[in-house]
Amino acid sequence: MSDVSGERMPTLFEPTLAGRQVAASLAAPTPRLKVLMVSQPRDPLVGQGSEHGSVAIVTRALADRLADRCDLHVVAPRADGQHALERSVAGVTIHRVAARGRFFYRAMELVQGIAGRGLPVFARRSYYAGYVRAVCALIRELRPDVVHLMTYPQFAPAIRRAAPDARLVLHLHDEALLRLPRDLAQQRLARFDAVCACSNWLAGRLSEAFPTLATRIRALGNGVDIATFRLDTEEARDAAPRLLFVGRVSPEKGPHVLIDAFTRLAGRHPRLELVMAGPVALLPYSYVQLIAGDPPMRSALAFYGADLMTRVLRQVVRGRSSLQDALRTMVPPALRDRVAWLGSVPHHTIARLMSLGTIFVQPSLCEEGFGLPLAEAMACGLAVVGSRRGGITEMIEHGRTGLLVDASDPEALASAVERLLDDPAEAKAMGRAAAEKIARTHSWDTVAERLWSIWTKAAVEPCHRPATEAVRAELC
Repeated sequence: MSDVSGERMPTLFEPTLAGRQVAASLAAPTPRLKVLMVSQPRDPLVGQGSEHGSVAIVTRALADRLADRCDLHVVAPRADGQHALERSVAGVTIHRVAARGRFFYRAMELVQGIAGRGLPVFARRSYYAGYVRAVCALIRELRPDVVHLMTYPQFAPAIRRAAPDARLVLHLHDEALLRLPRDLAQQRLARFDAVCACSNWLAGRLSEAFPTLATRIRALGNGVDIATFRLDTEEARDAAPRLLFVGRVSPEKGPHVLIDAFTRLAGRHPRLELVMAGPVALLPYSYVQLIAGDPPMRSALAFYGADLMTRVLRQVVRGRSSLQDALRTMVPPALRDRVAWLGSVPHHTIARLMSLGTIFVQPSLCEEGFGLPLAEAMACGLAVVGSRRGGITEMIEHGRTGLLVDASDPEALASAVERLLDDPAEAKAMGRAAAEKIARTHSWDTVAERLWSIWTKAAVEPCHRPATEAVRAELC
């Protein structure tokens, strides 16, 4: 069939060129989203076993659950004995690169913290610069659609140069960014297409502080492995009641407040025991300075020392032993056999540890972004008591899923614990309500769904870039 010019015309069932192009596009497989998750330079990833450290646990949990939806890669620092390239059981490709300078940066944090001047070392663009260069080399090789960066927004300019068209997602696990100079924090956040916060509380604080960026800020939340941390339906054995603390044993977490509360209760509850699980360590003083102005932190500052010589002695000469000795000394000799110091505990054993506890206590003085051990204890059905600080207030509904007390108040903490010790039925009811809440809102599957929505939405929206990459010279 032809038209008046003699050219052949398509029949009714013969597609035009445009039609053939549409058909071809529909028949072609849709390219899988390629995502690179960038771990913190201080957090090696095991990949085949139990992870250590909350950010590594979060990274692995999310990556494992999203591996079948996209072409997912994770880059992490390479520890001694680890392979440079490995595939996790869930199918995540893990790339390990050098992250040299750990002791150098710790020394710099110490010096800067003691001197008390300048931007904290962990917030400077020079922080783990070698790791950033190695990450960027991998980015240029992989050419991901989305780069999901943990914690350090100052890495964004280098990543943007390596991946001009990728969408950048920042994942914040604490409120440290809110403690930096406001203009600097605003500038750094503006480079990201989406910002994930570990709780509604943190997302709200960020949105209030940076209202022009509020539409990019998302409350992702943290999760719990419900299959591992689950409500124990067996009746409690005739065991001694225990107070359980899990996490980094550092002054801003309030271990001294918990010890004080325990000593107040020990006489009236002669079988009561205290279990402290976690590494004993002082935070770098450069970070402590950021939160030192918070009133609840006053009782924590004494552990760091009031003068230069004492700070050097406690953080350099005696290191971890200074805090450990100070906390142990707080326990009266007659009670020391009722306090267990477990040190670092593998994550896969914590559920078993929680099954032996009676009440979980989170006596934090700092503004917790979330509180992963707290959520895991709630999932196990433990009665919980926490400070009225940060994301803890989001997790605990006072009187229903646990009890809240003012931070740095050992008398109030002891009173709340005693209420639960004296009323096991109420404690059990709160534990069940807590477990139901965590299963409903904080399973890792639920959190992974939220993150997948953030990634896919970011991938199809315009890329956010500053008007110029040199809007303002960043502090360093």
